Amino acid sequence: MVNLITIRKVTKKKYIVPDFQRDYAWTESNLEVMLNDIMEAWKQEKERYILGPIVVSEQNKVIDGQQRLTSLMILLRALGCSTSDCFLGFENRKHIEDLFKILGNPPSQTDNEEINDHPTCDKIRAMYQFTYEYLSKNQVLTKNTFFE
Repeated sequence: MVNLITIRKVTKKKYIVPDFQRDYAWTESNLEVMLNDIMEAWKQEKERYILGPIVVSEQNKVIDGQQRLTSLMILLRALGCSTSDCFLGFENRKHIEDLFKILGNPPSQTDNEEINDHPTCDKIRAMYQFTYEYLSKNQVLTKNTFFE
């Protein structure tokens, strides 16, 4: 069954990225395409922007769409959404959840070695910084764009 749901509804649930999912791997190019698409849809006043398929189990474990969900989480954190809006968990990868809790500009410092010295955390931090700079240059998208 296919359901179209809003970002507000997505962020009201807690999704878990299971261990069998690969680490976050999107590049600036992947993220820029998504950001440009979202911005263009907003400028054209489209009623909806379809992020793409997200497949989850009955236990809200992400089967497909983890890269998009993680990128959405990065975008929302760059827009200033609070840590209470952290709708994505990572099975047995608490360091990634901890990173999302401290992402801000500038990113908070931590004594957690797993956050400081982990390739996936480095990747997420880099994509967060890219997104933050993108939003600074294109001051069209705001938190309200997604939650009005």
